[in-house]
Amino acid sequence: GQETYGEDPYLTGQLGSALVRGFQGTDPRYYKITVCAKHFAVHSGPEQLRHEFNAQISDYDLWDTYLPAFRDLVVDAKVAGVMCAYNAYAGQPCCGSDKLMQDILYKKWQFKGYVTSDCDGLNDFWQHHKTDPDAATAAADAVLHGTDLECATGQLFTYNSLLEAVQRGLVKEAQLDASVKRLFKIRFQLGMFDPVEQVPYAQIPLSVVESAPHQAAALQLARESVVLLKNDKNTLPLRKNLRKIAVLGPNADNEAVQLGNYNGFPTKLITPLAGIRAKVGPGTEVVYVQGVDYASNTVYEPLDLSARLAYQGQPGWHAEYFRGVALAGPPVATRQEPKLDFYLANVQQ
Repeated sequence: GQETYGEDPYLTGQLGSALVRGFQGTDPRYYKITVCAKHFAVHSGPEQLRHEFNAQISDYDLWDTYLPAFRDLVVDAKVAGVMCAYNAYAGQPCCGSDKLMQDILYKKWQFKGYVTSDCDGLNDFWQHHKTDPDAATAAADAVLHGTDLECATGQLFTYNSLLEAVQRGLVKEAQLDASVKRLFKIRFQLGMFDPVEQVPYAQIPLSVVESAPHQAAALQLARESVVLLKNDKNTLPLRKNLRKIAVLGPNADNEAVQLGNYNGFPTKLITPLAGIRAKVGPGTEVVYVQGVDYASNTVYEPLDLSARLAYQGQPGWHAEYFRGVALAGPPVATRQEPKLDFYLANVQQ
């Protein structure tokens, strides 16, 4: 997953801060949306061992490498949320760390937002890190260190044991109230309990999504993010009237690799190969060779289900759109859709 801007603490902090300010907005009362900084902290151990790994590093490395970007987001950019990491640091799970959570985040940096666990991470307290004997103790441990919210599923939901933790005297209701207040404060700041007309960001229409100005801004960002390190004999840019161009590599014509994960879906994807073919002149032959396989010797190709669907002899699928989630009454729109992935905002009555 693409969950960091890279290894440079300064660059990560600057890019992350810009993202926070852009997403959260500038209104003095309301957030546009809230941003969550993750994974706090020292989250760079072996990926397969992250649920049980105990990171032990020097204080110099902690402050020089792992914390600067978080400090930029919390202190300067005022990020609304922080996600504590799966791993342990100095013998304590990060979501229950005296140093990371209490001493640094809440006291030194005076963090005023909310903290959430990574998904199923609190289960690690007692199942993998073995720092707590059971779910109730783990739940109390996390709350007392300032983890307000648990991301979890099913039987791994450790905060289901908070009632037991209170009954056993492991945590007080007043300490739970502190977390509840922080969580509801964020919801109020998102305008969830105010009239829609009172919340400025609720007035943004869906029509701005992929609008021409936004596409132009995205194109400018992409162009200005490219760094050309070497250009012997001014080979680039290539002439459009070259006789033949060879494009090599398994990622050159694979749409899926452009998306990564935790991603949205643009209405149109252009692979490097397609972009080159669109740019060259009509007399230029573009030859594509995959060249090598991926490590698994399998090239992932997304299944285009839309190409396999038909309704009454027409390609695509038959769609009916209703007003509201109950799907009651006559549909407000009925039409044949060519693809499955598109914005509902594009539906015309």
